[in-house]
Amino acid sequence: MYISSQGRAPNVILFESTLTLHVYRFRPDNQAFFCNNRPKIRKYAVETGRRLKISKSLSWLLRHEGRFEGIPIRSDGYARVRDVLKHESLSNVEFMEIENVVKKDSKGRFTLTYESERTEGDHWWIRANQGHSIETADLELERINSAERIPIALHGTTEEAWKTISKQGISRMSRNHIHLAQGFAGTDHKVFSGIRKSSGILIYIDVKKALADGLKFYLSANGVVLCPGNEFGFLEPKYFERVEKVAKTLKPIEGWKEQIETQVKAQTSSMEPTEERLKSWAQR
Repeated sequence: MYISSQGRAPNVILFESTLTLHVYRFRPDNQAFFCNNRPKIRKYAVETGRRLKISKSLSWLLRHEGRFEGIPIRSDGYARVRDVLKHESLSNVEFMEIENVVKKDSKGRFTLTYESERTEGDHWWIRANQGHSIETADLELERINSAERIPIALHGTTEEAWKTISKQGISRMSRNHIHLAQGFAGTDHKVFSGIRKSSGILIYIDVKKALADGLKFYLSANGVVLCPGNEFGFLEPKYFERVEKVAKTLKPIEGWKEQIETQVKAQTSSMEPTEERLKSWAQR
């Protein structure tokens, strides 16, 4: 939320939150009173905030907790809209609002489809296109077998997180896959799924090298590149092609490659069978 008086009279401030927008006017004695003289802006703020709230609830249910909350989810990730709307977090939401959220989601996070069933009637179904922590056997993911299919695959993160990532790699954490984008929103303001606008560090992945080493890559329905990582769920630093810091212009981070090469050499040398180690292993 923020408070601003820019472009308005000095005794007027605008207070905005994710759910609503209020205009306050100050009296000469500095006592504020509510002044609802911006109905159009307020309506937009309310609608945007409600749509965001519904989107977050859908993501939480369809990606992570739906099955634990009693919502049947098929192996392809789809759930009946009527079942989703029964959940307490969406109890006052109507179908038209769900449809509106799906249509206006610039990153294409959801798919809404209509299916006719002979035994149970007609149903609308919805699913999240990626980002799951629950097991989904068939999300219609396209298997990537060549780096030419995805010329760019990058991961956005913060400067603080980079300190850890530069040493251990990118973790899929509680999700089934690591999310990679096929670009970053630049001056053309194009939206790319799989990366946050707030990312301060961009890590470009050497997909060709990773594929050669046996790592798997997939493409989701909304264009997000997905990688389960190695057996521990990590995309190691040796697969980082380049790293850039987001500023007015993208600036390469100096020294990151040398740091990773040093780590790899240290790990390799620690495994070399020296005479002392051979004796130790023989005694075992």
